Amino acid sequence: MRGSKRKVVGAVGAVVVAVGLVASPVAAGYPGAGRCELAITEMSKGTYRVTNRCAPKNAADRATQIIVWGEDWPDLDDYLTSLPTSGLVTSFIVNGAVLNEDGASRDEVYLETRFQRPNNTYYTIKSNVIKRQFMPIF
Repeated sequence: MRGSKRKVVGAVGAVVVAVGLVASPVAAGYPGAGRCELAITEMSKGTYRVTNRCAPKNAADRATQIIVWGEDWPDLDDYLTSLPTSGLVTSFIVNGAVLNEDGASRDEVYLETRFQRPNNTYYTIKSNVIKRQFMPIF
């Protein structure tokens, strides 16, 4: 009876550990594999909340800037805007015109977050791409 109880407790502990590893997908592979996740939600007609959640390549690195890009393969991507940041989670509200990079067709928006290492060198991490029409087609 006692041996069975230990096996059950051990199995429950393994499940808790496994769930804990899955619970933070942004930090998967950390350290060394930085990652940023972009989410864009409509707040009201034509107004959007842009949220960027990052895990740097190293815990000592700090985010300094976010650059918003419109993806335009095979052409060069469109620079849309940039802003300073100091946190790993940044959220800001923009008019859809800022995210409207393709005129009358679907937009493809992503962010690059610039990180500074303790030795004052920099690197960027590209987020996922959000594909959506941000301005209505007339």
